[in-house]
Amino acid sequence: LHGHSNPYIAKKVYAQMLELEHVVFAGFTHKPAVELCEKLSKHLPKNQGKFFFSGDGSSAVEIALKMSSHYWNQTGFPSKNKYIYLENSYHGETLGALAVTDVPIFRTHYGALIKNYIKKVSFTIDLN
Repeated sequence: LHGHSNPYIAKKVYAQMLELEHVVFAGFTHKPAVELCEKLSKHLPKNQGKFFFSGDGSSAVEIALKMSSHYWNQTGFPSKNKYIYLENSYHGETLGALAVTDVPIFRTHYGALIKNYIKKVSFTIDLN
């Protein structure tokens, strides 16, 4: 998109590498993440002070499904384990994200791996 070896982008990447290279947040944090969370916290209700960083959208969906499952298990409702997804939706290519994706080209070959407690729904919105 911006060409190969773009001097401006290379300079910015180099400057970032001198400060902090790429880090996986697996049980780790760093100053820029803490500072971002502090800034975001000022705009959220008091009961929403937790943050989770993900490296990509598929992983974010995967973790959201896991967090939901964990919440219902911890609050005494383990049978609340069904997820719904919308017709024609796309949420990523990890197994959890595929389970709530309705694009056959991404799902077809992995049907045997996808949990069957996930339901597809369709709806129509009349904008008139």
